[in-house]
Amino acid sequence: MILASIPACGLQKTANRISLRLVLAALIVGAALLMQVSTSFRILGYPGLAMIFFLLAVTGGAALAVTIVMSDRKQNQRACLPLALEAHLNRT
Repeated sequence: MILASIPACGLQKTANRISLRLVLAALIVGAALLMQVSTSFRILGYPGLAMIFFLLAVTGGAALAVTIVMSDRKQNQRACLPLALEAHLNRT
């Protein structure tokens, strides 16, 4: 029963990464759809709102990449054991 909880350590981190990726994908798709809308607000000749969404997606993607690299470095430095397993190991 204790060993069954071991994969739960990284499950929350994986779920958060997937959620952020879905939000970034939605920003990109929404920005691509907004490229078809004619507007007077333009950035570099492209519709301004679409460009803002693209920039938000790029910023979020870069932040996600940095976060993944930094957290993986921390995780490699220390073991990621659930509290139940640590308590079990401390008893013996």
